[in-house]
Amino acid sequence: MLDLCEDSQVVGQTCLILCDQLSEQLNSPDCEKDRLLFVNIIQQLLLYGKYRLENCTEDTFTSIQDCETYLSRVDLLQKLLFSGIDLKYQRISLSTFTDTQKSQQIRDKLIEYDRIELAIEVATKCNVDAVPAWVNWGLTLLKIGKYNEAKEKFRYCMTPTVKEENTEAKISSPRNPLPSNHSILHKIITVLESGAPSKQRELITKYNELKNRIKKPQTARTDPSSPKSAFSFSPSPKQNLIKQHSLDTSRYMQCMYYLQCYGTPDDLVKFWLRHNLIEDALRYILNAQLDVTVFQTVITAVLKTNQLQKFKEILLKIDPTQKKWNNFLLSTCKYFNNSKKYDLLLNFQEFMKDYARAGFTCIKLFAKAEDHQTQIRFLDEAKAYFVKASELEQPVNSPNDINKYMRGVNLQKEVSLFLMGQKNVKPLDITLFGAKDQKTRIAEIVLEMSNFDLAWKIMQEYQLEFTQIYKTAFKALALKKQTQAITNIMKGIRGMMMMEDEDWDELLLIVIGVYMNEGNDKNVAENFVNQLRKPTSKITGLILCKKLNKAYLEAVSTLEKTKSSDLTIIHTISSEARKTGNPHVADLCEQYISSHSN
Repeated sequence: MLDLCEDSQVVGQTCLILCDQLSEQLNSPDCEKDRLLFVNIIQQLLLYGKYRLENCTEDTFTSIQDCETYLSRVDLLQKLLFSGIDLKYQRISLSTFTDTQKSQQIRDKLIEYDRIELAIEVATKCNVDAVPAWVNWGLTLLKIGKYNEAKEKFRYCMTPTVKEENTEAKISSPRNPLPSNHSILHKIITVLESGAPSKQRELITKYNELKNRIKKPQTARTDPSSPKSAFSFSPSPKQNLIKQHSLDTSRYMQCMYYLQCYGTPDDLVKFWLRHNLIEDALRYILNAQLDVTVFQTVITAVLKTNQLQKFKEILLKIDPTQKKWNNFLLSTCKYFNNSKKYDLLLNFQEFMKDYARAGFTCIKLFAKAEDHQTQIRFLDEAKAYFVKASELEQPVNSPNDINKYMRGVNLQKEVSLFLMGQKNVKPLDITLFGAKDQKTRIAEIVLEMSNFDLAWKIMQEYQLEFTQIYKTAFKALALKKQTQAITNIMKGIRGMMMMEDEDWDELLLIVIGVYMNEGNDKNVAENFVNQLRKPTSKITGLILCKKLNKAYLEAVSTLEKTKSSDLTIIHTISSEARKTGNPHVADLCEQYISSHSN
């Protein structure tokens, strides 16, 4: 009937349709005995259709390709139908293999039944990923200890991160592994770490059955290069390696093979750390010149397992001079500093003999301390480190800098000891190691607590604006009516002859104003008026104390002595007299102004 049709294009398409329909019938129980016949008919139809299309003058390239594709899948269809695997959840036909999702389902079902070779054939002929099949095959071989066979299988599904060069395996792009490798490598290492290969009879039997089915190795998707020596890097003698971890020699070497072939430096380091091979991890980091973040991974691990002392001993064992570790240690210190892990930072700085920076770290710990005793302890430690820094053969800091740091520590200790001696005074949240405003505030606080000498030391050491500090302190003391404290501080100032008359009077006028306006203590205010030095300041003080009559007389006396024509002070007294209801003084002022206005 097909011979009667002259249109070869139609014949070819009809053959494809008929073959697909016939392949559908292969799923029927009625055709179970005639499956081979059906398969033979399908093959003949496809060959006939291809023949007609090849002799057609029109462009039939696509249709010919379809015939060839169907022919390649007829054998696959036959194998599936006679595989004995339950595929009733879907009807299999030639068109099934053109559906990617259905092909993947068939592949996964075959993997589930351990028909790995057939699963790979399905994946290859249907253009779906064969990696799951190769992975499953390789893992099965690992579990029964067939390590060499497993390596062969994994080469089809993993991309090596090493290349052959002068017989030495070198890791390429260590920080950027292919995403496909990571999950597979994790499964491989997990199997190898989980225990010795199982010797159970069913696993051995399963392997033998699998081996018997294999007649010819499949062609790999790619031709991955395999390193000539997978163990070219040896961080330390093998004997030492094997003694320290829990794996047997064979499994350990298999782990090293896969990690070096398909893993990254991070994978290697983490593996060694899991098995407490700290020295091997450190040697590898140093020799491979890895990033400092990998080194910090080791530090994190040793801290979790409380092996910091062992870690430092290994560093010294590898390089007693520590020069090779310098960049790693400095970066680690920077990390600890940024994350405010000052205890660890101090530990490493002491290990590095970086005493000056250790002193500064003690200062940071001092600032975080919540009680005076702890603060003083850290200050003592800081001083001790600065002393050590000055005694180094080649000190990093100059002697002048070290002396400056020590003076600051000593002064802060005096402040802390002084505050500790006061009742109910908690540590300050500011220190002399802070900015200028913090130093200024501490001087004010100390002065308010009547420690003139200590406040003076602070002002001198840091060259602070002492007049403003005294103003703030005097105002605070006046508000608390601590007259004796003010008097004592003034004695100290007077004894050191350190203040000009204008600054002296300005301080007293602040005190007088506070006592009059907020303290309502006129007698004390008047006593301070007597200590004013300049006549104009005394007049201002009398005005503040509402002693307007005395202020008028003092003003007139001053004007007469100086023969000044500036009547501003008389106007001020007159204005204040009218505000306070003192007409007598106001009239006197007006008369004086009137008589001296010319």
